[in-house]
Amino acid sequence: MTGLDICEDNHEPITYSSSVRCPACDIRDDLEDTISDLNQELSDAHESYDEVSEELHQANIKLEQYNSIEDGIKKMLADMKAGKLVSDNLIYKLAFAEIEKYLDNNQGVILDGAIRNVEQAKKYQEFFTEKNLLVSE
Repeated sequence: MTGLDICEDNHEPITYSSSVRCPACDIRDDLEDTISDLNQELSDAHESYDEVSEELHQANIKLEQYNSIEDGIKKMLADMKAGKLVSDNLIYKLAFAEIEKYLDNNQGVILDGAIRNVEQAKKYQEFFTEKNLLVSE
């Protein structure tokens, strides 16, 4: 059974079966559903991208720290082989990078014999003050 009707959205009168909705409304609803699904997929992809991007950023930071430590170790070994003393700045760089790794994992560190003079004590004090970890009495 067909008839001349106007749908609830006042589309132009179209001949369609009285038991079926307006074809224009059906197409519109299908397209809206498709757009909604695509928007959700896009939103999920953005969230996933943001997570992967943050993981990549953290991995790059760790790689830079590793490379810095590796370069420092190579220089320190070369200096030691040449009979030179290893510079305090290199020691600070290596020690502070290693301490940072433990702090990033919410772990503590024990400095046993690491500080041998007043200048070194000042550098460690500066480092721990910057990290808001210095405990004063």
